[in-house]
Amino acid sequence: MKPLQYAVIGAGNGGKLLASLIASKGHPVALMDRDPAVVREIQSWGGSIQVVGRVECQGQIPLVTTDLARAVSGAEIIMVVTTADSHYDLACQMAEYVEDGQVIVLNPGQTGGLMEFYNTLRSRSGKEIVVGTVQDLIYGCRMKEPGVVNCIAAKKVMDFITYPVGETDRVAQLLAGIFPQLRPAKSILAIDFDNMSAMIHPAPTLVNAGRTECGEIFSYYAEGITPSVARLLEAMDAERVAVGAAYGVKVTSLMEWQAAAYDVTGENLYQVFQNNPYYRAAQSEKTIDNRYVTEDVPCGLVPLCEYGRAAGVPTPAMDAVISLANAMMGKDYRASGRTLEKLGLAGCSVEEIREKLG
Repeated sequence: MKPLQYAVIGAGNGGKLLASLIASKGHPVALMDRDPAVVREIQSWGGSIQVVGRVECQGQIPLVTTDLARAVSGAEIIMVVTTADSHYDLACQMAEYVEDGQVIVLNPGQTGGLMEFYNTLRSRSGKEIVVGTVQDLIYGCRMKEPGVVNCIAAKKVMDFITYPVGETDRVAQLLAGIFPQLRPAKSILAIDFDNMSAMIHPAPTLVNAGRTECGEIFSYYAEGITPSVARLLEAMDAERVAVGAAYGVKVTSLMEWQAAAYDVTGENLYQVFQNNPYYRAAQSEKTIDNRYVTEDVPCGLVPLCEYGRAAGVPTPAMDAVISLANAMMGKDYRASGRTLEKLGLAGCSVEEIREKLG
C-alpha cells in the first residue's frame, strides 16, 4: 500500500512527537507551526526528531514550515495538534487551502470542537472534507533536550469519531497502522462529554496558583492533586456524568477512564492519581497562564455547563471553577468560550441536540 501523505499542524511537544512517529512509519509528513522561531529550531536539528520513553522512534521530517498552504497541499491526512482555543481561527485560515477528500483529525477537539471545525471549514470552503477528533491526546510528552521528546504517557485506548459519522470506521482503519489505540466512539455527544482534560486540568492549576507564582515546580498530579483537590474533581466529574445522563449518554467517569486508559485503580480519585505511574514525571507549569486554563476552561468547562443549562442540570462545581478562572485571569470565558450559540445549538431542546449529535 502506498504511504499516506500527512501534515501535522502545530509543532509543540505533541506535534513534534506525532510528526516523528508518522515519519518513522515511512509516511511523508510536513510539520507546520506559525511561530518562525519554533520552525527555525526544528530546522536546525535537520528536521530530525527523536522520541524516547513510552514511545521510541526517530523521525526525519522533510518539510518544516510556517506556510499553512504548503503544509496541507496534497496531504491526505491533516493532524491538528494546536490548542483547541485556536481551532476556529485555524479552520478559517485552512478553508482557503483544503482539498476535496482530505481528512482532518483534531488532537483533541475538546467539547464542541468537531462540529465547530467542520461547520467552519464546510461553510467557508464548500469542499467535501471529513473532520475527526480524538477524545484526548494519545501521548503525554515533554521536551527532554533539543531534538528529543520524552513520551511520559501513552494511553492504551482512545475514543475517536468523525463527521460525517459514517466515515469513522474508514478513517480509523487508515490511522490504525500508526495509532492502534483508536476506538470508534458511540456518538459525537459521547466525545463531547468525555472531556477528561476539563476535569483534571483547570481546577488543580488554579488552586495551586500560589505555589506556581512563587516559582515552585512540583509534580502536577502527585503533589498538586491533594485529597481535597481530588474531592473537587470528583464533584465536577459527577456533574459531567449527570449532564451526559440527561442526554441519554453513558459518560465514562474519571475513575473508569483511568482504569481503561492507564490500567490504574484505587478506592477514590486521590488514590488513583497517586497510583498512576505515568503521571509522576509530569511537572507543573511555570505560570497559570497556560493551556490548562486558557484552553480547557473555554473549550471544556464552558460548553459542558452550557449543555447542562440546556438540560436543566445544575453544575455548581464546574461553574465555580469557571468563575475562579475569570477572576484570576481577568477574562470572561463564558463569553469567549464555546457557547451553544457558537455550536449552532442555541434554543435546541435536549431531543433536538441528541438528534443532531447523538
